[in-house]
Amino acid sequence: MGKSQFTVIWYLPPLFQKELFGIAKYSPKGRKEGDLMEEKRALSNRQFAASGFDIKPYSFITTEGVYSGTLDFKRWGKKKNLLSYFTLTDGRKIFTSTFALQDYLGIADIRLGTSVKLTFIAARNSGEIYLRKVEIED
Repeated sequence: MGKSQFTVIWYLPPLFQKELFGIAKYSPKGRKEGDLMEEKRALSNRQFAASGFDIKPYSFITTEGVYSGTLDFKRWGKKKNLLSYFTLTDGRKIFTSTFALQDYLGIADIRLGTSVKLTFIAARNSGEIYLRKVEIED
């Protein structure tokens, strides 16, 4: 019997082509080729570390209310949560954590730079402030 010879063909989605090999053959209309934040809902921890985004100015909000702001950045957390970073119109920089049970309040599908209205409400038992509603502003 002779040796059988076969070829393995791997298909990698464009995002992984760019990430692993620095190439991307597909560029959706209106997007920059290889723009990770436009091709994904949020960055992984490894991609976040490589992005150079500075989280130091961001903190949790401490008062309930309705605030307007801009979505600056998104990344996946360690507990299947989405960490989102916003700059409010008053200049404060905040971050929030949302979970899959809430469908991330729709933040996972909002583009960076989008103006949003954020509603924060205190929990009855603990008094902790949580993001409860996200609306896109015109």
